[in-house]
Amino acid sequence: MKKIILLLALALNTAAAHAEWTKIDYSSNEVTLYIDRSTAEKSGPRMVLIWHIADYATPQDIQGKPFKSIKFRQDYNCDKGLFRDMLRSWHREGMGNSITVSWTHGPWGWTAPEPGSADEALVRAACSGR
Repeated sequence: MKKIILLLALALNTAAAHAEWTKIDYSSNEVTLYIDRSTAEKSGPRMVLIWHIADYATPQDIQGKPFKSIKFRQDYNCDKGLFRDMLRSWHREGMGNSITVSWTHGPWGWTAPEPGSADEALVRAACSGR
């Protein structure tokens, strides 16, 4: 278990240190979405793994712990328009630049995004040009 936590911490710090965050076109007063295209890795035919950040305007809560951003890595099936979470970390401050208050890792099952949702904007951004 300690090895998993150490590897997760290393992966999150590496992602933050070399990140090239670009704002995603998504209209919301509550959350701003970012993508780091430099982290894109092909995971199959027309499939991509990529890092994102959801940066919240006001503090949110997970299990009684406040956070303002989520850093996450998702896998996208661009042919089918599906996504699945691979890793998520919740951070006390914006842009994932502070202590991690919670984290989970997958992979979880494939999901279709709801029309007009943040997930749909993330699928569109991750799969553009693929």
